[in-house]
Amino acid sequence: MPQTEFNQEQFESIYPSGIERHYWTLARNLIIKRELLRGSLHGKKILEIGCGRGIVVDFLRQAGFDCYGVELAPVNSLLKITQYIHSGMDFTNLDQKFIDSIEVILLFDVIEHLANEQDFLNRIRKIFPKVKYLIVTVPARIELWSNYDTFNGHLRRYDLQSLKQSAEKGGWTTISSRYFFHLLYLPARVLLHFSGKRQTKIVPPTGLAVLGHKLLAHLFIFDSILFPNSCSGTSIISTLMASEDLNKI
Repeated sequence: MPQTEFNQEQFESIYPSGIERHYWTLARNLIIKRELLRGSLHGKKILEIGCGRGIVVDFLRQAGFDCYGVELAPVNSLLKITQYIHSGMDFTNLDQKFIDSIEVILLFDVIEHLANEQDFLNRIRKIFPKVKYLIVTVPARIELWSNYDTFNGHLRRYDLQSLKQSAEKGGWTTISSRYFFHLLYLPARVLLHFSGKRQTKIVPPTGLAVLGHKLLAHLFIFDSILFPNSCSGTSIISTLMASEDLNKI
């Protein structure tokens, strides 16, 4: 299994304390929740692979989902969900009974770090016998490549077709796929055109700025609903189904 965990500098820049209050994190969490509800996956047992400190796991558990996490790096998870997080562990080393109980896998901004994401996706399909659905988010559009991607160890940014092809090679069929954060796309392109780079450190909001970030997050929910799926955004979310299960429908 490749070692893909963040180093300390990367982790502190991307997952600082309070990151759960940042508009990007809030919006992505709400979009993930909506995707799970659209797929009628609320009653399923869910595992997030590459869960970091457990920001998504915490959000989904508060929303009533039976969600757990596993993280390759030995990070300190949020205290209130420590019992639901397997830290410093490869998902292949989880207890077999637990593996056999998982029905949905979540991979949020993970596979862009992998040299061979197809093998990784295929390994998930083979190791988790009950898993039929896989929900993935990835950074989108190669024209948005920047120092941020390099700093964080990204190997690629995707478009809808390249993500679909990677999923198929990994044994998964795309059920739905769409861009989100549409309203960030143009500002990102303009920023890169004039400055050639972007900030690599995320600063969580404090004080009154927290309210502003909440409002921005809900703006991006409307963004994800109103814009056409194929309209370029800075991220993609896809729901995949194990290919052999699709044949049974």
